[in-house]
Amino acid sequence: MLSKKKINLGVITMTIILGIALIGMRGETIVQITLLITLSASLLNFFIGSLMPVTAYKRRHGFEGYSCKGERLVETIFFIE
Repeated sequence: MLSKKKINLGVITMTIILGIALIGMRGETIVQITLLITLSASLLNFFIGSLMPVTAYKRRHGFEGYSCKGERLVETIFFIE
């Protein structure tokens, strides 16, 4: 016997697929470009934030930042063991 959660999940999935079909290719393209811009901005934000200097507050919460001493940075970036 199917559970109510599985039936609800199927209804939600089919509704989303129907919505995509009704929107058409132009609307789908707009949504994809919007998602691409959002994800790109998120990655850029993360990268810039990782390069910012570490404050005392961040250090208390375990964020150490990048270490350029010795080979540690090269090991971290290139996954050398």
